[in-house]
Amino acid sequence: TVERHGGPLPYHRRPVLIREYLDIDQMIFNRELPQVAGLLHHCCFYKRGGRNFVTMNTAPRGLQSGDRATWFGLYYNISGAGFYLHPVGLELLVDHKALDPAQWTIQKVFFQGRYYESLAQLEDQFEAGLVNVVLIPDNGTGGSWSLKSRVPPGPAPPLQFHPQGSRFSVQGSQVASSLWTFSFGLGAFSGPRIFDIRFQGERVAYEVSVQEALTVYGGNSPSALRSRYTDGGFGLGHFSSPLTHGVDCPYLATYVDWHFLLESQAPKTIHDAFCVFEQNQGLPLRRHHSDIHSHYFGGLAETVLVVRSVSTMLNYDYVWDMVFHPNGAIEVKFHTTGYISSAFLFGAARKYGNQVGEHTLGTIHTHSAHFKVDLDVGGKTSWRGKGFQKTRYQLAVTQRKEEEPSSTSIYNLNDPWTPTVDFTDFINNETVSGQ
Repeated sequence: TVERHGGPLPYHRRPVLIREYLDIDQMIFNRELPQVAGLLHHCCFYKRGGRNFVTMNTAPRGLQSGDRATWFGLYYNISGAGFYLHPVGLELLVDHKALDPAQWTIQKVFFQGRYYESLAQLEDQFEAGLVNVVLIPDNGTGGSWSLKSRVPPGPAPPLQFHPQGSRFSVQGSQVASSLWTFSFGLGAFSGPRIFDIRFQGERVAYEVSVQEALTVYGGNSPSALRSRYTDGGFGLGHFSSPLTHGVDCPYLATYVDWHFLLESQAPKTIHDAFCVFEQNQGLPLRRHHSDIHSHYFGGLAETVLVVRSVSTMLNYDYVWDMVFHPNGAIEVKFHTTGYISSAFLFGAARKYGNQVGEHTLGTIHTHSAHFKVDLDVGGKTSWRGKGFQKTRYQLAVTQRKEEEPSSTSIYNLNDPWTPTVDFTDFINNETVSGQ
C-alpha cells in the first residue's frame, strides 16, 4: 500500500460503501428522527420510521483531514419524480468515524434556516413555539416533476439504418472498422477507457480514459455549501446505467454488457453498459461545387464511430462519448443530464441559484471532467497529455511514469486536505521536447 500510494492510507479516507450508508439511514430513521416527531408531523407529514423520507449525502466529509462527518439532507421519497427536488429543510451532520455504528452521533442540526445543537433541542423549541415552521406539502407520486410524458406520443422520430450492413465489428472488448481498431473497458471507479487505439493500422494512442468528474456546489444551507464531489470516489463505472435502445443509443447500435466484482461476493452484470455505433454527422466532411469554367461537385459525408456509456451519479447522469473521426481525429465528450440538486429555499438563497419550486432552490453548480491521453504516435517515447478541465489546468503535458497511472485517487474524495494523489506533483518542469 505504501509503495503503491506513496504513503499510508488512513482508514478515514476509505470510500463510503453501501453497508455504511444503510447503517447511517438506520441510525437516522430509527434512532434520531423519533426525537423530533412532533415537528415532522406538523411540517412534513411524518410517517413512523420516516418511510416517506430519504436522505441525500454530501462530500467531503468534514472540515479537516481525519474527519468523517457528513451532512445529510432529508427529502420526500416521491416515487418516479426525482426526490432530489423535494427537500423538507432538515439537514443532519452525522459523525460516522467510529468503527462501531452504535457510537455514531449527530453533531449539528439545521432546519429551515437555523442551526440547532441536537434534534431534541429542535423539538423542545418547536413545542415552546420558538420555531417558525414552513409547511412542505407531500405531492405524492408522479406530478409535474415526473419524467413520464403527460401527452400521447407524437409521430416516431427519424431512424438511421445500415443499407449494406454494419461497417464495424465488436468481438468481446475489441472494436474494428476499416479505419480504426481499439479495445474498450470500464474502470469501476474511473469510468470508460479506450486502449491500443490504431488508425489505419498505426497506433496513435495507448490510452484515452476518464480520470475524474468534479461537481462544485454553492448555497446557504450546510449541505449545499459543503458539496464538493469528486465522483470517481463513488464509482463512475460502478454506477453505470443500462442503455435504453433508441433513446441512449440508436436502435441498430451494438450493445455490450459489463461484469464487475465490487461490494459483493459474486460478480454482477450491467446489461447494455456500452453501445457502439456509427453516426452520420449531418454535415459533409468536405464538399465543393463549381460552376466557374467547369461544372463539377465533389463531397464526402462524415460518419463517425462512437463508443458510449452513461454514469448515473445519484441525481445527474453523465453521457460519455469516445468519438473516432475518419480523418484520424479522436474526440472525447461528456454531456450532463438528469435532475438538478436542490435545497430548501430560505433567506438570501436566490443569490446561490434559481427558485424551481415554492420552497425549493436549484443550487448553483459547475461540472468538470478530467481525461488522460497517453499518446503513442511514432513510438513509445511519445509524450502524454492530460486534459485537466478543473480549476487550474486546461491542459498539462507530462512524461509518462509507471508510478503515475492516474491523476486522482478514490481516496481523495473523503480527504481532499491531504490527497492521496496530488496532480500538482505531476507538474515538475520536465521536458518533452523531441519525444
